[in-house]
Amino acid sequence: MSFLIVIPGTILPSRPLLGVLQEDHEGRAADFAMRSKWREEQGIPSTPDIDWAEQRRRLVAMLSIVDGANPDGAMVSLGHQAGLMAMAPAPLDPGPWTPPAGLEGISISPVALSAAKRNELRDAWRAAVAAGADSRPAANALVVESIADISGVAVYLASDPMPIDVGAPDVMDAFWECGLAPFLLSAALHLTSLDPKKALRSGVRPPQT
Repeated sequence: MSFLIVIPGTILPSRPLLGVLQEDHEGRAADFAMRSKWREEQGIPSTPDIDWAEQRRRLVAMLSIVDGANPDGAMVSLGHQAGLMAMAPAPLDPGPWTPPAGLEGISISPVALSAAKRNELRDAWRAAVAAGADSRPAANALVVESIADISGVAVYLASDPMPIDVGAPDVMDAFWECGLAPFLLSAALHLTSLDPKKALRSGVRPPQT
């Protein structure tokens, strides 16, 4: 038996940016299908509207179980989860995968991060977005910490197509100006949602058979 350990700070192998984005899309599509199926099975509409009459019936049913001779904790828990889900925003259908134009040939080199660091970066970005503040600094930190470099991007007056250090001064500003930064942010959010061993394989598409 052997163990694979990925030390935080390790630069992982380069992989296509489109591959990472497609994997992220497929994950969101699978999550949407699962949530939609569960809502359908529980009779919860996939709309933002709350059916308060249905919520009242659910609460009455849960109370009857609690007050019964043999309370069933599992059924009460299921009813509670269904209630929370019914009042939560309906899942959004990401639709079919459509590769963004202009990203062909672009590759990124992810950085393995500790769970604490991944959570810290993602939480900071979410907090900035939720507060309505300028989320770009938090987005930049997330991208810079989780992606070491990017290759396949044409750089004006550059004679040697070397990978671009994402953390170099003013690089993220240039990425925002050319419209590449949002795609890097999406890739960074996906990569930081994975543990290092899954991130090691992320975005690498299986060979066509």
